[in-house]
Amino acid sequence: MLRKLMPLLVVAATVGLTAAAIELLPRTLFFPVVDFFAPGGMQTTFLQPGQTKASECEHMVSETAKSLSTVCRDCKIVRRCVRGLSVAQRRALTREPIAQPSARAGGGALIVVFSAPDPNVAMEACRRSEQMSPFSGVESRLRCFAAGVPR
Repeated sequence: MLRKLMPLLVVAATVGLTAAAIELLPRTLFFPVVDFFAPGGMQTTFLQPGQTKASECEHMVSETAKSLSTVCRDCKIVRRCVRGLSVAQRRALTREPIAQPSARAGGGALIVVFSAPDPNVAMEACRRSEQMSPFSGVESRLRCFAAGVPR
């Protein structure tokens, strides 16, 4: 009887451990998040995959904030390393569609989400970011996606 149940027990244990890892592993990582607030209500959020060391995360947010500070002196930059992401942030790191225009660089090494009171302004900012990115290295090139489109 036990031999007949063994494959079922192995599958159940595997599914349980996988679900636990998916839920708990992101809480052990440090996720670099930088929010960039421009005049007029435009917000741009820069997300990167989780890092195992807080120092690596801090370095990434520092570099991102440094490059953004040269773009706009009147803009507010909020940088942080978070343990665990909100549902919306986790979804932004996937290839699933999200509600805002977004850009992806380096195979998902950087995700940029654009939000504005006028969705057309957010989409235009995304497009401009994509147009400007060829001047960066190959890994830094952005590809813009409209809201609701798989990325």
